[in-house]
Amino acid sequence: QASSAPHLGPAFAPCRAGYVHTRRLPTFHRRLPEIEEPLGLRDDVLRSQSMLWFGPTPGGFHYDEEANVYIQLSGESFAFLVPQNFTDVMTGSNRHPWGSAGLPSRKAIEQDPGLREIPIFFLHLRPGDAVTLQGRAYHRFMAQTQDRVSLNWFFIPRWRRMEYTPADWYSKEAQRSLPRLALRQLWARTLSRLWDETGRGIIYMG
Repeated sequence: QASSAPHLGPAFAPCRAGYVHTRRLPTFHRRLPEIEEPLGLRDDVLRSQSMLWFGPTPGGFHYDEEANVYIQLSGESFAFLVPQNFTDVMTGSNRHPWGSAGLPSRKAIEQDPGLREIPIFFLHLRPGDAVTLQGRAYHRFMAQTQDRVSLNWFFIPRWRRMEYTPADWYSKEAQRSLPRLALRQLWARTLSRLWDETGRGIIYMG
């Protein structure tokens, strides 16, 4: 995926900002570590999905269902992070509140003063820095330079694994509907098998 940047000229236009699943770069992907092992997640993870992110981006506030780790390879990124146990308070359980545009407005804070009490962490990531994110941790990554390259892994859990806290997405989904959680597990296993056997990919996240 990529968006053009006409003001930068043709040399930069194709790579202004974008991302690619590392399985579409087989030589690169084979050299990646099995990161579940050093993180102590091997028995919990069904499959990891690793992505490379390029170029500047304004980002957008959201949360992801899966836990993930984000590593800065070159350039710089900035991250806003809200702990997962404050996500519902912050967002009203809306995955993209305020249109992913940012933090609550002054009017929203006036209407709900409790928003002032929510901890928000700001990180400046340089090459070699990394951060781990719990599932449903509300966050936003931003980058301003063309040389930004970041690598992250999303961890799709095995059945009834990675329900570490009541605030984890998979813990909440298990409480809401085990049949729906089972369908998600079947979906993940089916798409993994589709790629492994045919090399065809379908978007899974979301």
